[in-house]
Amino acid sequence: LKETSAGSKICAACPEGLECPGGRDAPLQAAGFWAELRNAKTGTYNVIRCRNSLECPGGPVSSCQVGREGKACNDCKPKHHKADFGRCETCAGNDFVPLIGLMIAALVILVLGILAFQGDPTKQSFTLLTVTATAGQLVTVIQTLGVLRQLSVTWAEPVKSLLQVTALFTFDLDVVNMSCYLPEDDPVSRFLLQLAFYPVCLAVLGLVVLVLKAAKTTVALDTFFDFNGLILLALYISLALMVLLPFQCASNPGGLTSSMATNPGITCWADDSHNIMVAFAVIGILVYPIGIFAWILWTTIQYPKRMHSGLGLQVLRRYRFLFIRFKAEAYYFGAVLLFRNMLAALVPVALIALPALQLVALSFLLLLSVALQSRLWP
Repeated sequence: LKETSAGSKICAACPEGLECPGGRDAPLQAAGFWAELRNAKTGTYNVIRCRNSLECPGGPVSSCQVGREGKACNDCKPKHHKADFGRCETCAGNDFVPLIGLMIAALVILVLGILAFQGDPTKQSFTLLTVTATAGQLVTVIQTLGVLRQLSVTWAEPVKSLLQVTALFTFDLDVVNMSCYLPEDDPVSRFLLQLAFYPVCLAVLGLVVLVLKAAKTTVALDTFFDFNGLILLALYISLALMVLLPFQCASNPGGLTSSMATNPGITCWADDSHNIMVAFAVIGILVYPIGIFAWILWTTIQYPKRMHSGLGLQVLRRYRFLFIRFKAEAYYFGAVLLFRNMLAALVPVALIALPALQLVALSFLLLLSVALQSRLWP
């Protein structure tokens, strides 16, 4: 029932996202949607599309899954972390294990990586080059799967479970129960932590170099530069996806508002939280996808000139991560692959309203890349 301007009560059509049992009973929110009564007199509701039907089960309006709160059941309650079936569970003593394990694994990778990259690149063993190239390709494949995870597509098993494995490589902080370490499950704080991931990696890498130097193991500047470049290439898709998240807005029922696809409790271009995230995202875009690609493109353009200027060995040492995988005549292919990765990261944002076209566009991009690689054989 809704009241007209004349004061009479009439029956109105049940809006999308609500279930109306009929009679004079109040409507219920449908699974996958969150609703709140906006005006009791006129019987109007504000309906928001949730991330999934597990976090927002059907039932009374404004109800959420166990342990969740806020608009669109977006956040875990304080001192809770994301769990299975859309729930959030109370943080326990062993919830720090994933974060500690990630820190140890990252430190081991950085130490072994910087040691492996020591030495003359022209004298590296074929086995080491093969392992490095294979590891780089594996990380790229996992990040490409991360792009699929960002598409507005409801995946079925076993693809759904496979894509969940990529969460760690796309800076999903729920993997390490980050909400247990924050005063509250705040999307802005989480986004700032995601932005800080690479600077923290760079700082830790610098600390590793200083420790190795104190242990009488000198690490050349070119080696540091080279390994840092490899990290940037390996994380490029994840960094690009991450800084574009605030621009990935999905329309809500009624079409009057849109919410962030990853944080549906935040209304795009209206909430202060979104405006803050957009401001930092713009800086992140200039530094990460645009800045890294501009640097790689300029380095690639200057490659022939530098190789003929007497600095060839220094170029090979400093930019081994970019050129060592390809034949001399296809030295530019690293920049081509990076451009492909940048376009892949744009697909979920540019075509968010067209889920079917998202998948077609990404498939076409990957097929075009494979065709080009088969033709050039770089």
